Amino acid sequence: PSPSPPVPPPSPPAPPDVPEMIRGLMTSGYAHCSIAQTWADIVDSPDSKKRYRSGGLGKRMVPGEYRVWLCDGYDLCHGGLSGKDMMCYAFNEKLRSFLPLGPNSKLNFVKSIIHPDILEREKSKTAKTPIIGVG
Repeated sequence: PSPSPPVPPPSPPAPPDVPEMIRGLMTSGYAHCSIAQTWADIVDSPDSKKRYRSGGLGKRMVPGEYRVWLCDGYDLCHGGLSGKDMMCYAFNEKLRSFLPLGPNSKLNFVKSIIHPDILEREKSKTAKTPIIGVG
């Protein structure tokens, strides 16, 4: 029989200062994940549009503290570069830091995930080759 895939260690409990609305979004096993860049670094990065997706937390928003989420398609904490999922975070406006929530496959923030590099490869495979007339 083949060995079972490794199970991520359980996450420590959320810090006590995380509001219940946000705590309810956190997925076990991802508390060790992090983003080292600032929000400004992310916005200014040349691959920002390819790598990241963001949006509002809607009903789970905590005014003045947590209003937006950010998902990273290249985050190696959760299979980045696979093209199949993204690691998502809530941005803490007070601390100017990212709180790991878990994979988009659990949160469903980004509705359609096709990694931009994979999308480009697929487009190039299906692109029609021009026919050059011989005459």
